[in-house]
Amino acid sequence: MLVNAIVLKGVLDIAGSDSPYLIYFYITGLLLFVASILVFSIKAFSQQTT
Repeated sequence: MLVNAIVLKGVLDIAGSDSPYLIYFYITGLLLFVASILVFSIKAFSQQTT
């Protein structure tokens, strides 16, 4: 999450806030966040059942 924020800040500094690719960084960050929640949930449930 922190890496994505740093990359986003760099893009905003270089390209400005009107960059057409800005939405891709938000989508990527959201997808990675959801994927990490899924992985942690799966690991938590698998440890509870054993």
